[in-house]
Amino acid sequence: MRVTDTGERAWYLRRRFLPWRRLVQPFNIGMEGTYFLFEVPVGAAPPSGPRAVQQPTPRAARRQQRRDDREHKLDRVEGWQWLYRFPLLLIVIALVAVVGQALELLMFLLFLVLCVCASVELAVQLIVGTILMVPRMLGALRSRVDVYTEHGNRLASLTVLYVPGHWRARQLVVDLAELRRSANWPFDPVHDPRVALLLQQYRVEIIHHESLWNTPIPAR
Repeated sequence: MRVTDTGERAWYLRRRFLPWRRLVQPFNIGMEGTYFLFEVPVGAAPPSGPRAVQQPTPRAARRQQRRDDREHKLDRVEGWQWLYRFPLLLIVIALVAVVGQALELLMFLLFLVLCVCASVELAVQLIVGTILMVPRMLGALRSRVDVYTEHGNRLASLTVLYVPGHWRARQLVVDLAELRRSANWPFDPVHDPRVALLLQQYRVEIIHHESLWNTPIPAR
């Protein structure tokens, strides 16, 4: 379930069906060039102001100067010099094209292998999740509820809750969503009195809570 608080921040409240998060992520790696970790990174909240402009180091300045000198020499090549440099240029272009095609083929094959591994992993997740669903519905196992929000391509807040029973977890998600819609501060299962009281009523165990924001909860 996706809800938006009064500060226009999107929060996700999910009952975990799959026993673990995806380890093989071919589409994230192949199309976005990232590997999504379902955890809050270590560090402070992302800065809101503009980044300071970094001045080039002396080594970088010398490297740029040498590059400019090579380009300048290339521009000064006379017409007769191209008679013996043109075949060499064709050979270089052909080698670059062959290497580029080989790399593209290798990346495509690697992407196919990752897709097959991701399909196998998803099948195993569905089988294990279905097996665990029966004892959860009977109340023999606790259900997991994740409450999180994202900032860019990473998590900014993550709370893991264990709820006794499948149907209690479903109702807890609905009640937490109502509280999130009327809140204008980050989710806090400990210091927010309304959330803490609700979790106590459902006999929830807080397994993990981490957030990049340390916004104080208004007193009520």
